[in-house]
Amino acid sequence: MADQQNQNPNQNISNQGRTASPPPNLPGQGLPPLPPAQSNPSGTQDDSRADVLKSSIRTLETDRGALSSGKKVAGQVFTRTPSPELPKPVSPILPPSPTRPTPPPAPKNFDVELGQARKSRALSSPSGPTLKSDVVSVKAIPPLKASPASGSGRSKRWLLWLLIGVVIALGIWGYFRFFADSTPVVVETPTPTPIQFPEGAIIINSNINPAVSLQTAVQNLSLPASNSFTLHSVYSDQGNQLNWNRFVQRFVLGAPFSLADATQGRYPKVLVYGQTESFDETVVPRKVIGLAIKVQDSPEFRAGLREWELGSLVSDFQPLFGLNVLKADETFQDNSYKETVIRFRNFSRPDRSIDYAVVIRPSLSQDQPESAYLIIMSSRQSTFDFIDQLETISPLLE
Repeated sequence: MADQQNQNPNQNISNQGRTASPPPNLPGQGLPPLPPAQSNPSGTQDDSRADVLKSSIRTLETDRGALSSGKKVAGQVFTRTPSPELPKPVSPILPPSPTRPTPPPAPKNFDVELGQARKSRALSSPSGPTLKSDVVSVKAIPPLKASPASGSGRSKRWLLWLLIGVVIALGIWGYFRFFADSTPVVVETPTPTPIQFPEGAIIINSNINPAVSLQTAVQNLSLPASNSFTLHSVYSDQGNQLNWNRFVQRFVLGAPFSLADATQGRYPKVLVYGQTESFDETVVPRKVIGLAIKVQDSPEFRAGLREWELGSLVSDFQPLFGLNVLKADETFQDNSYKETVIRFRNFSRPDRSIDYAVVIRPSLSQDQPESAYLIIMSSRQSTFDFIDQLETISPLLE
């Protein structure tokens, strides 16, 4: 029955008069190429082709029967003949597209005035219908003036710059050739003229403590004769002599302002004395210092001195005189010598003290009225000797 089922499709195909297409080229199977089908009204050739196809069809039952009888099942090899290639369709040759003229570039920076739109007569065409179009009138453009080429402008500018450079070079060359002096100019820095100070002047260095500068300057002076004085003006290192106000400012003294009027325009002098009185083993004579200035005596001036005594007089002169403040007496005391009132404060002994007084030189004539001198000394002996030598010292204080 299986054979009948396998034959029925082929018979149906032949009865319907259809041309059987070659089977696909399966791997492992091969059949000889079939000749192209031809129409045969008798049907003899179609029946023989059907028998060939029938004999090449494998079924499951035939494979089982072959295996049960010990036969080897082998596939059929079909060889497919490739169909001839069809010719490629020929594309029609198109005529070349007409070349369109390139419109001229629009002129730059020109005003174009458009006229009013108006209708014109129809254009006649020999091969087509008549077309109507609107014509725009354009104002005639005046001819352009020929502008110089950009290259010539650049060349002119280049020549101009070259000419300027040549002129500058000639000017520099001419200056160094005819005007400039080839000899180098030596600029001499003027040497500052040293300040001329009077002989014996005490110079206060502005870069160090004024009390230390004063002590150093005194140590560099020669030792006076025993019980005698040398007087020295005081100058700043800029060459200015110090009056009373400048002296107070430079040494930061706390003198009351009431003393300024009595010492207006006066210059104090530093006195260096050869001290011979000593209450210890200090070698004598030794140098002690004091201060003297001519003043205008008045009760207000003496009241200012007492105010200074109660204030900073000790702290002002202790570093100038080199005194040990720890050995100072408690208060100032009164003393007198040749009718001169003296206020003093010892620093343990009279040879190291602060003594101050207003010494009056009496009037010798109507042309020479009495004079007053403020002295601040660092020992009792120097105070007494100043009063004794007033007639000799006073002219040096004027």
